[in-house]
Amino acid sequence: MSMQEVFNSPIFQVLFKTHNPQNAINNILNSDSRIANNSIAQNALKMANSNDTAGLENMARNLCKERGWNPDQIKNEMLKMFQ
Repeated sequence: MSMQEVFNSPIFQVLFKTHNPQNAINNILNSDSRIANNSIAQNALKMANSNDTAGLENMARNLCKERGWNPDQIKNEMLKMFQ
């Protein structure tokens, strides 16, 4: 999946529209059983709810690296979405 496909995905569209990533993640998990049953997503929600930003960043960086993406480039693209 390309970065453009990721940014055009329904999940990122919800994130973009809400301007609040924590609420967006909660809404996604509550509305989509595929995500609600995903252990990685559940772990991310627990970290978000406990304000474990270091854990979330580490998870995000690892997921990017697994997919061959540059984590810093993804972060910059994400930040642009919330400006």
